[in-house]
Amino acid sequence: MDHSLIFARQFAHLLWLLLHEPGNINEQKAALRLLVNTTKLGPVSLALRGDDLQANSNSVPGGLTGVSDVTLQMT
Repeated sequence: MDHSLIFARQFAHLLWLLLHEPGNINEQKAALRLLVNTTKLGPVSLALRGDDLQANSNSVPGGLTGVSDVTLQMT
């Protein structure tokens, strides 16, 4: 899987945790650590095209946890 899609999935999961489980600090930290490690694989650009979240021009599946939260926040 392309590292940009992995980053987008991890970012969406972290955002979901922050919005829906603000007291779950340990899982938030773990999610952030994964995200930091993924950033070492290369640059990632997140963008919206309509309602579609794109990571380095690759479409991110909308059914993944937090993707709808990311698109809502970016809107």
